[in-house]
Order: sequence, then C-alpha cells, then structure tokens
Amino acid sequence: MNLTYKIARYEQVNNEDFLVAFNVQADNCATFYIESVLPLNLINQKTSQEVCQLAYENIKDNISNTVNRLKLQSQVTIGSNFVPN
Repeated sequence: MNLTYKIARYEQVNNEDFLVAFNVQADNCATFYIESVLPLNLINQKTSQEVCQLAYENIKDNISNTVNRLKLQSQVTIGSNFVPN
C-alpha cells in the first residue's frame, strides 16, 4: 500500500517538546492524522528533513498499525446493502 505523508503541524509546543504531525493518505483514499512529539534537545542542529524523519521513525509502528486497521475496515463499506441468507 502506498502512503503519502503531508506535514500538518511543525512547531515547538512548550519549552521541552517539538511536535511534528502528518496527514497520511493511503492509496485507497483513507486518510488519518498522526502526531509525533520529540524532545527539543534531540532536534538541535537538525534540518527540517531530519526532524521529520526522526518524527516518522518515532511513530512508524503506529502508522503501520493504523494502516492495518484501515485495511480491515475497508473490507466493509458503511452504507452498503446487506442481504442475509
């Protein structure tokens, strides 16, 4: 499954933490929002690309779990007709 990541938030949230959030879109058009909080001391002297990569590495297991859950949900279309046997 192909995923597209769009940066939704990129900001310092307090004196100790930095937030990077992504809108993730799967090729089946399912979209979800996910956040990664990084300690400021971890991102010092890093480029924005490096910060986003660290954020991704921090949440990639959660992304995988969400994608797997969406795959299961996509097997049933909400609002579709059901005909019992």
